[in-house]
Amino acid sequence: MDWTEIRADWPAYARVIAQRWPEVAEADLLALDGEREAVIDTIARATGMERTVAGAELVEWQMGEPPVDVLMDETRDNANIRESARHIPEGEDPLADDDAFGDERVPDPPMGRD
Repeated sequence: MDWTEIRADWPAYARVIAQRWPEVAEADLLALDGEREAVIDTIARATGMERTVAGAELVEWQMGEPPVDVLMDETRDNANIRESARHIPEGEDPLADDDAFGDERVPDPPMGRD
């Protein structure tokens, strides 16, 4: 993960970092607005580890894939919807009528009956 991406989605990443280092308060992380050096200082202070160790742990965490919690965070809803357009084949209208499936006019059977 690139830190510029992390900083762009800071509220979502702050939650994940607070889960990774539970000694760090999420509110404290949110106030840092994604400033990397301040995040390292906050992790070091909250956990009692040396700053270099906290920095190394943050780098190790950063080398992983973006957490699903971040990718699916509600702050990214609009971006995720825009990105989903890549999966619609060219020429297909996503708002087209689904009559081609043939079951729109068939009523559902009553409850408990086949």
